[in-house]
Amino acid sequence: MANKAKITTVKKAFHSDLSSSVTLFAAIKPFTDKSKTYDAIQGWEPLHHAQAMRVVALAFMNIVAAWEEFVQSTFIRYMAGATSGNGYRPKLRVGPCSSLRHAGQILTRRTDFDFESDFISWSSWGEVTNRAALFFEEGRPFSSIVERDKQRLKDAVTIRNRVAHASGKSRAEFIKVAKLHLGLQLRSKLRQGYTVGQLLLEQPRTFGPSGANSYFEAYVEFFTRLSDILAP
Repeated sequence: MANKAKITTVKKAFHSDLSSSVTLFAAIKPFTDKSKTYDAIQGWEPLHHAQAMRVVALAFMNIVAAWEEFVQSTFIRYMAGATSGNGYRPKLRVGPCSSLRHAGQILTRRTDFDFESDFISWSSWGEVTNRAALFFEEGRPFSSIVERDKQRLKDAVTIRNRVAHASGKSRAEFIKVAKLHLGLQLRSKLRQGYTVGQLLLEQPRTFGPSGANSYFEAYVEFFTRLSDILAP
């Protein structure tokens, strides 16, 4: 694990991950148009538009994974007494942990905990804020995420889960989120075979004023803004 004081480093790494995903999205987006055909590289089959859609979905999955890593890295560094780039430090309800590994041991109540081999989930923002309330006064900065943004985080996890899993539950939950993003009634039907990639390419309807041309880009803006709340 990196030095406990380097919250600016983990924020920079997160923004770098976002930038890489945006670059991949921009490169693959032209190939998602099924009305066009593209020449193949010699000896290879041309990229099918459905494959390009899958790449868009995988790029989004990487964004959500990078966000959860950023949340964990920021949380444990604050537990160890670190400050953000502008000098912000949440008020600890207990003394600072002696190391990042010690922070992990406190979080899991396991003396043998190791970040290299063990896992802590950060997918549920309700669980994150409950943890934060134990260690930081008023749970800040994690409790500073407003209700609307909590729902968007939940939606992002639902979309990610549809990429990662083929279960009936993940599909049913994705369909609900997709309908809300598209401004459809829940009783309405999506186009048959509607995918995560298709949703992420849609013009944003539910994110308010934004310069984004797609939900993929709108979510990038969203996660960037939240990172500034957690690590100002």
